Amino acid sequence: MLLLIPVLIVNQEMCLRLGAVTGVGHARLILERFGKFWGAFSVGDLFILNFLTLITEFIGVSLAMSYFGISPFISVPVAAVALIAVTITGSFRRWERFMYGFIVVNLVAIPLTLMVHPDIGIVVHDSVVPSVRGGLDGTALLLIISIVGTTVAPWQLFFQQSNVIDKRITPRWINYERADTTIGAFVVVIAPAALMIAAAFGLAGTDLVGQFTDAGDVAAGLARAISPAAGDLFALFLLDAAIIGAAAVTLATSLAGGLGLLVALGLGTIGVLELREVRRSPDSLAGLTIDRASWRMPPLPELPRPEWSTGRKAAMLALRGYLVVAVLLLLVKVVQIALGH
Repeated sequence: MLLLIPVLIVNQEMCLRLGAVTGVGHARLILERFGKFWGAFSVGDLFILNFLTLITEFIGVSLAMSYFGISPFISVPVAAVALIAVTITGSFRRWERFMYGFIVVNLVAIPLTLMVHPDIGIVVHDSVVPSVRGGLDGTALLLIISIVGTTVAPWQLFFQQSNVIDKRITPRWINYERADTTIGAFVVVIAPAALMIAAAFGLAGTDLVGQFTDAGDVAAGLARAISPAAGDLFALFLLDAAIIGAAAVTLATSLAGGLGLLVALGLGTIGVLELREVRRSPDSLAGLTIDRASWRMPPLPELPRPEWSTGRKAAMLALRGYLVVAVLLLLVKVVQIALGH
C-alpha cells in the first residue's frame, strides 16, 4: 500500500498539469495528439474497465445492504438510479459536495480499527517489510493485482484531468491542486489499510481465517468475533466506499462518453470537419517571454502532430499488449475459480 502512494501522486499530478496547461480532457488530448485509433482504444479500454468496476461496486452495495437485511433487488436499483440522477442533473460543484459527505463517512474506519486492538508493532513492521503467508502463489498474486488495480485505476486519469477542467484550474493554481492530489493519495491508501488491519486482527483466531468468501461475511465475522458494532461499521464503510467508487467511475465514464461516441461514430467537429493544422515556425517563438503562472498551451488544432518514432510505436504496442494479456489472465483465473480449481 505504501508503494502505491508515489504511483498515485505521479499519475494524477501528471494529469493535473496536462489539464491545467492544455485546457482539455484526457480523452480529447489522446484523440487529437495520437489519432482516432489510439483515442478509440483508450476510451474503449475505459468503458470496458469502468463497466467491470461498476459491477464490483454494486456487488459492494448488495453485500453491505444485505448485511442490514435489505434485499439486493431493492438496494442495487435504488443506488443505480441515485447515481445517475446525481451525475446528470447536478452541477459538478454539487456533485463534489455530495462526495465530500460520503468521504467523511469513511472515517468510521478509525473507530473500527481501534475496536480490534491491533498490535502497532506488527502493523508498522509489516507495512514496511511485506510478506506473503504461505508463499507467493496464484491466489496471493491475484490479491496483489486486485489491490493495485483498484487503487491505481485508468478512470482516475480521465477523472483527474476533467476535474481540473471543471474547476477551471489554470497553471496559477497548480500548487494547490498538487497538494490536494498528494493528500488524497495518502487518504485513499490509509482507508483500505485500516480495513486490512481490522480484518486481520479482528478475525485472528477464529474459524474464518483463510476461509474468505466475500466482504459481507467479513462484516458478519467481525460482528461475531468483536461486537455487533464492529460488523455494522465494516458494512457501513463497505457501502460508503462502493457508492463513492461507483459515483466517481460513473462521472469519469460520462466525461469521456461524449467523446467516445464521437470517436466510435466519426461524428462531431473532430470527426466531420478537417481541422487545418497551423504549424508555428521556431522563428515565431523567438524572444517570447513565458509566464509559467498564466501560460496555456495553444489550441490543439494549431499544434503539429507528434512524430511517431519506432520506439514510441513499440512502447505503445507493448503497453496495449500487456493490457490484453492481463485481461486474458484475469479471465482464466475467474474461470478457474468458477470451476473450483
